[in-house]
Amino acid sequence: MHRHLLGRRAMLKSASALAFLAVAPAACRDRGRPGAARPPEKETATPVEAATPSSAAPALYFPPLSGGSWETTTPGDAGWNAAALAETASWASAHRTTGLLILHRGRILYEGYWNFGSPTFASDVASTQKSIVSVLAGAAIEQGFLRLDDAVSLHVGEGWSKAGAKDGDITFRHLVTMTSGLDDSFAYVAPPGTAWYYNNAAYHLTKRVLERATGIPIQQFMEDVLTRRVGMPATTWRDRAFMKMPDGSPMSGLVMPARDMARFGLLALAGASWDGQPVLRDQAYWRASIESSQDINPSYGYLWWLNGKASHMLPVPNPPSRPGSLIREAPRDLYAAMGAGDNRIYVLPAHEAVVVRQGASANEAAAARSSFDTEFWRLLAPALPAAP
Repeated sequence: MHRHLLGRRAMLKSASALAFLAVAPAACRDRGRPGAARPPEKETATPVEAATPSSAAPALYFPPLSGGSWETTTPGDAGWNAAALAETASWASAHRTTGLLILHRGRILYEGYWNFGSPTFASDVASTQKSIVSVLAGAAIEQGFLRLDDAVSLHVGEGWSKAGAKDGDITFRHLVTMTSGLDDSFAYVAPPGTAWYYNNAAYHLTKRVLERATGIPIQQFMEDVLTRRVGMPATTWRDRAFMKMPDGSPMSGLVMPARDMARFGLLALAGASWDGQPVLRDQAYWRASIESSQDINPSYGYLWWLNGKASHMLPVPNPPSRPGSLIREAPRDLYAAMGAGDNRIYVLPAHEAVVVRQGASANEAAAARSSFDTEFWRLLAPALPAAP
């Protein structure tokens, strides 16, 4: 493997932004310290367990990895309400949706394309990419390249933030849980682990950590551990010239067609396995990634959004803690990859379903959570079959 070289960063001057963070009222979270480098083959972050199929796994269908047809089912056979499903699709088509794809136990229940969309149309899925990176992070941890509690500076070098001597307190865990304590310019605002703020720049640093830790570009690592194994050849990383890191380097977007999004959702529904073969054998990491990662915003895991929690925070400046579920109209066990433009991969374990929405913002420009979710699930929830 060759090491992907990244230039030294020239940090931009920026004021502190305490108003952009919600501060935890009690004790700090764990803070890792820099440590010595480790041979990848000798250490992992968590005990590795054989992947255990979900209770739904025996009933799941997996489409062929390359070519071939994707089996379908009908609302009647799957127990869905066809009228409510049709109403949802009609609303979606009128609200800037390019693709809507619903899987029931792995088979296509509904697939529709509008507004220049098609089965081969691929677009930047915005922050939906974060949940894909969560799986890549799990694979890197499983293979011993890094640990959740590694200091970020262990992999990208000291001085990457504006936190000074506190730079070494910020861990990879803080990046994937949105608790770095930094603002968008990487200025220090709060002790790491004590505040939750949806920090895109800090998230994009996770990809640099993965490249430095594994020694290969993220595209190659993603192909090796995920996309070739799940049949997602059209999923690729592309630099966004219009979005910059604090050091001036471009943030990268993930381009996917709706069917690749659905494949990833099916992988998640099957417990990070594909047709009985684990993509992540480290089930401790997988389970933790789709559960509350901290107490400040229990509706956030490791780069996954979680429904049905006691409270939630939105990806906005100075986010207040709001009581109740993230999407009250949706099933409580739902977890999701969510991005701007209302790009969505919803996973519904109890209903053995995956729902994908691809397109532009339905009502307004918003990052991740938006009013789209409320209206979409108000229409779709009545179409769901009774949970087993």
